[in-house]
Amino acid sequence: MVKLDTHSTRKVDPYIKDGLYGVIRIKNKHNHSIDTAETLRFLPADKILKNTFFEYFNDNMGITDAINCHERILELKENFSLEVLANGSINPTYRTVQNWHNEWRLENLGPRSGSGLIEKIIQKIDVYKERNVIVKFKEDPFALVIITPLMQRAHSLKSSSNIVFVDSTSACDADNYSITFMLTPCAAGAVPLAIIITKGQTYSAYNTGFQLLKECGINCFGGVGWPKIFITDNAAAEINAIENNWPNSIHLLCIFHVCQAVWRWVWDSKNSIPKEKRPIIMKSFQSILYADTVDSSEKCFNDSIKNSEFPKWSRYLNEHWQTRHKWCLAWRDESTKGHHTNNYSEITVRIFKDTVLSRVKAYNVVALLDFTCTVLEDHYCRRLMAFANCRHTKNRTARIFLDSLIKKASTIQKAHIVSKSEYEYCVQSEKDSSCTYEVNIMGGCCSCLSGKFGKFCKHQCAVYIHFDVISKSFPPVTPKDRYENAILAQGNVSISPDFFQSFLSVNNCSQIDAPKESTDFLNYSNTNEPDYSHHKDNNVPNDSEIIENKETKNKSIHCIIDLIKSKDSMFGSSTAGLNILESRLKKITTEGQWQSFLHTAGNSAVALRKRPGAKIRVQPTSIARRLPRVTKGSKRLPSGRPANGEINTKKRKKNLGANVQLNVPNAKSHGHNH
Repeated sequence: MVKLDTHSTRKVDPYIKDGLYGVIRIKNKHNHSIDTAETLRFLPADKILKNTFFEYFNDNMGITDAINCHERILELKENFSLEVLANGSINPTYRTVQNWHNEWRLENLGPRSGSGLIEKIIQKIDVYKERNVIVKFKEDPFALVIITPLMQRAHSLKSSSNIVFVDSTSACDADNYSITFMLTPCAAGAVPLAIIITKGQTYSAYNTGFQLLKECGINCFGGVGWPKIFITDNAAAEINAIENNWPNSIHLLCIFHVCQAVWRWVWDSKNSIPKEKRPIIMKSFQSILYADTVDSSEKCFNDSIKNSEFPKWSRYLNEHWQTRHKWCLAWRDESTKGHHTNNYSEITVRIFKDTVLSRVKAYNVVALLDFTCTVLEDHYCRRLMAFANCRHTKNRTARIFLDSLIKKASTIQKAHIVSKSEYEYCVQSEKDSSCTYEVNIMGGCCSCLSGKFGKFCKHQCAVYIHFDVISKSFPPVTPKDRYENAILAQGNVSISPDFFQSFLSVNNCSQIDAPKESTDFLNYSNTNEPDYSHHKDNNVPNDSEIIENKETKNKSIHCIIDLIKSKDSMFGSSTAGLNILESRLKKITTEGQWQSFLHTAGNSAVALRKRPGAKIRVQPTSIARRLPRVTKGSKRLPSGRPANGEINTKKRKKNLGANVQLNVPNAKSHGHNH
């Protein structure tokens, strides 16, 4: 209550005379509930609880993850009750945690832009320097180079001085900074050498980033200072910056991006190429790209120009022909090690966006720096250790690839291989005895179509089987490969190389004289560990397993004939089936085809083992007759009506070769801002 201050009231009321004009009456009774869940949520949290949530944020938890984790911890306590979850002083509300997260983010990551961001980057450089992470920064033009401990070890790989993949992406943070990945191949796939963050994809930005990489203070690219080959897509600014900083390197284009660019040009309406002519034009360009020799490539080019009906296409093809040494396979050799695309870079972009960022844009550049030095580093270390521990899919695919080549090469007899020198061999062709293939073990190549670019082929495998010599392009299945990946992942680990030996051991294993330069790590020969490049892998068959006893084979053949007669008397044989078997046998003209027939006859029709839950296959004609929105596989057809609003959308295939055959545009792999 407020009293009136007048001359008469001051005479009557002594409180007004003393300057006290109001009266407050306190009733010891709340006008709201005091023991309900809605009331408890208003209780303020203290500073101790705030620091607890800061620790959650430091452990890479978001707002929701931190709240869920805190509630689970409260539920594990002995004095837990439902009232605890409703108490705001013990279990803060989402809005409170959100406010704390904003404070933590500003303190640890700085603002999104401006001078405060630059100051936070400079602070982070000193923090990561203590963790052996090299971070180089330049403000104008903005460029940030990150080299983690794993990337520093990757620079000691021999492959880093041979071939490097470069690709850029954006749309990873709020300001759409560009992230450039530099990678080199290894036994487990590819590992990053450096990550460069720039404001855009301009020449000045790339040039500044590459200059910072050269000034990082380590022996880059195997100590050479530049790789022999760079493989990129056709980004002019990136290519010019690479050629400016490493003029001694050879630049090659990814053939997939070249073909994709040509196919998009053909489909561009402004070029006026009729739809029925587009596949023909594309195939003529592919004949130039995939030509075996320089002469055949030039012949295909001249024929394409001569038979061209469209002046625009002729001009476009002439422009491409000026840089033919960058994309035409006829101008490439074994130094590419079978790498003609930068698919490793595309996979790394997907890993960064899916695994590292979880398809959520980062807060700012400092967040990208933290994610690279923590999450991405941990991902690659775990993948490399998975390969070293034989838990990676690469272990299985490499083994299957080697086993398939061993089956093919087992038909090549030792008498058909001539040793010209310590590392050079001549292998006679199975189809044409007058044709021979030159195998170079030191270069890891062969003169055949499969091995001319440095890929392991059956002729190199035949030399390995009969002469016990490992080619430089041998698949990564040896204990040495696994041990070196463990070193790459963890550094100088104390685990013995014997720990990575194969499951089956072979006594008195013969020594293999491998090339002296086959070691992946440049400094590996300086260690005191044994060199496992001289051990033949345990699961590879030796000569005694390949050369079979003739008597045993004759018994097996007679047994097979008796089984065929027995099955014919028991079940009967259809004339059509016998005719198919006879025609297949007549088509066999080489030893390799006969071996393939022996290994695959009846494989698709007769199961070698019973598996629970195996599908009952469906005839292809039955699948073709099915209506839209019905499964195209062998699964059970769904019963009942389709869901309301179900839209039958058919996405375009991300397969350039298939889209060329179908004469449709090719789908983009990464969408907008890639």
